Amino acid sequence: MKLLAQEKIRKLLLVCSILVGTVVILVMISLQLQSKEFHRETNKILAGIVGSLIEKYPEAEQDIIKQLSTIQEQTVEDGMQILQKYGINVEEIVPATNLEQVHQKSMRIMLLWIVLLGILLISCFAIYLYRREKKIRAITEYLKEIEKQQYSLKIQENEEGELSYLQNEIYKITVMLKESAQKLSQDKKYLSNALSDISHQIKTPLTSISVLLDILKENTNLPEEKRQEFLFEISRQIEWIHWLVISLLKLSKFDAGTVELKKETILIQNLIKEVIQNLSIPLEIKNQTIQMQGDPSSSFIGDFHWTAEAIINIIKNCMEHTEEGKTIQVSFKENALFTQIIIKDSGEGIAKEDLPYIFQRFYKGKNAGKDSFGIGLALAKAIIQNQGGDISVKSKKGEGTTFFVTIYKGIH
Repeated sequence: MKLLAQEKIRKLLLVCSILVGTVVILVMISLQLQSKEFHRETNKILAGIVGSLIEKYPEAEQDIIKQLSTIQEQTVEDGMQILQKYGINVEEIVPATNLEQVHQKSMRIMLLWIVLLGILLISCFAIYLYRREKKIRAITEYLKEIEKQQYSLKIQENEEGELSYLQNEIYKITVMLKESAQKLSQDKKYLSNALSDISHQIKTPLTSISVLLDILKENTNLPEEKRQEFLFEISRQIEWIHWLVISLLKLSKFDAGTVELKKETILIQNLIKEVIQNLSIPLEIKNQTIQMQGDPSSSFIGDFHWTAEAIINIIKNCMEHTEEGKTIQVSFKENALFTQIIIKDSGEGIAKEDLPYIFQRFYKGKNAGKDSFGIGLALAKAIIQNQGGDISVKSKKGEGTTFFVTIYKGIH
């Protein structure tokens, strides 16, 4: 029944049915014509017998004609028995040559129509099989091209049928393979660039550590105060490298899709308090404060730990560009569509040409600090986007920068 659902099979069966029906009609017409011809030949023979009898017995003409209209089956049998009584064979007195010719002609015509029907049916199937084989060869050649990683060919098929369905499925797979190949190429390019950037980023602190260690080794009589200063700088550089490696590992987990984010109700007020607690030491060092404002009941569905890390990275960026003793404002709100956290600093602002790129990894704007790696904001964006949210930024030179963290509802 699945075969009948295919349009090509239905068309083939329809053509074959029409051919068979046409030949049957032609055979019936031919048989009818042959029957009439057979009847004419029979009447000719009967007329010959009647003529012979009347010629012999002219006085019985009316009786003979009258008997023709009243011939019955019994009369025919009686006549056959009388002829046999005298040893006369019917075939000897009735010439059957013409009748046999009519019968043979009828059989030849029927045979001709049957042969013609067979030829037509075989031709239809041959054409169908040829087209099918041609399409299979085209698909085979296409698969060979795909094997050579040639994805530019298109074999979309708008017809029905199992091969057309197969072609469309192969085309879908080709599109997927093409996209995968492009993504793989982009990933390779990104990996190459990332490794180059990482190498460059790590090179500076490693060189600094190496120089400081050489100084400590070569100057054994170095004052204790200077020695402690060098050790502190080495420790700071090691912390930078550690933070960079950990951040890159986290980013790679998001890139690979291996991070399993929790889905829990998070009160924003508790989230910001946790963030402030984690940043208490650097805030104290820079004498900066975080001012929180918003509805205490505002919440969203997400992962508390990862979201806190995203907010920490954003606030760290704000702290870096905010003067000592200044305040960073954090406000939040919730509506039927989304929950939003707004983080605003009072720093020097971000240059207009840097705004489109600040969330790209390893990107460092004109006002970036000397210790910036360009990783924190990229990681923050990855965390928020993986929770069905987004981060945007507005900034104006000399008026500070505002980050908008938006978590949309129902996108999890």
